[in-house]
Amino acid sequence: MNKFQDVFNIHGDHEENIERIVGILGRSRIRLDVFENIYGRGSRPKTVTQIMDKLGLKPADRQLVLNEVNHLAKHGVISKVEIPRSTGRGKENGYGKINYVMANKAEILRKRENPKLLKSTPTKRRPEVSVVVKVPKSVGNRRKVTAKLKVLYLTATPDSQGRLRTDAEVRMVNDAIERAGFRDDVDIKHSPAADGNSLLDGLNRHRPQIVHFSGHGGGKSVWLDDGKVEGSVGQSMDFGLLAETLAATDTPPTLVVLNACDTLDGADVLLDVVDAVIGMSDSISDLGAATFATKFYAALANGQSVSSALKQGKAAMKMAMLEDADLPQLRHRSDVDPKTLVFVGKRKR
Repeated sequence: MNKFQDVFNIHGDHEENIERIVGILGRSRIRLDVFENIYGRGSRPKTVTQIMDKLGLKPADRQLVLNEVNHLAKHGVISKVEIPRSTGRGKENGYGKINYVMANKAEILRKRENPKLLKSTPTKRRPEVSVVVKVPKSVGNRRKVTAKLKVLYLTATPDSQGRLRTDAEVRMVNDAIERAGFRDDVDIKHSPAADGNSLLDGLNRHRPQIVHFSGHGGGKSVWLDDGKVEGSVGQSMDFGLLAETLAATDTPPTLVVLNACDTLDGADVLLDVVDAVIGMSDSISDLGAATFATKFYAALANGQSVSSALKQGKAAMKMAMLEDADLPQLRHRSDVDPKTLVFVGKRKR
């Protein structure tokens, strides 16, 4: 039986738990392969023989694999249980998933591959993290900067789907952020007439914590641009492909905001990659979408949590007497508390 609580406390600080697990994984390639195999497809515990077969290892490697699974089990990263032998005689050890680790697998692997990201993440014991950036000698040897919240703001309104005032929405959001208390800590990267490549390029160039889409949606998909100047038909990107695209980076975003009609249904698939998703449960008006986005990002830029920012966005819609004020809905992973998900300012305890 694992001494799970001795290694990391699932009710404690999430960032510290992730840091400990990354440390346990270390830089061993075989240990990582074993970890990914156990946390791959299937829910049943796997034997050492099954793991070796899947990894294509030779019998001479058995002790090496055994050492790695015992190391991971000892530190509570995987479970160790007795299961019946395939021959039907006796039992042998099987190694399986831990729910907490499985729910945070993507974040664990992301931070293992990016040590700088791991060290730049605040924890209870390390609440404030500064990143040292090298600058030209004429400016000084070193300076400390605080990581900004970067939002990749994609907008697309193909002619075939009907024009929306997403340009006005972006202006309203930027104006609201300019009046916010932490305005210097928020950077909106707007990508108009966005297509699939706009998303990939934005992920690579900006490494955003939030990916926002404003435009048309429905049918478990969003409508992107097709690059045509006239008679744009657009192209549909279903949520499965969207999730795959968001995962195709070492630093997937934390939050996805789908500010488009009927984008809540099916959006849970994105939670395999990101911590939280905001979508619309039905058709939303142009004014409703712009009002929500404006107040939502204004709240984030004032140090509010995602949970509070969502409430403020809906409250602003109700103040404007909009009938679609209840449409914005939040979905998040079971281990994520949106009340503590704060992007700028002091983190809530």
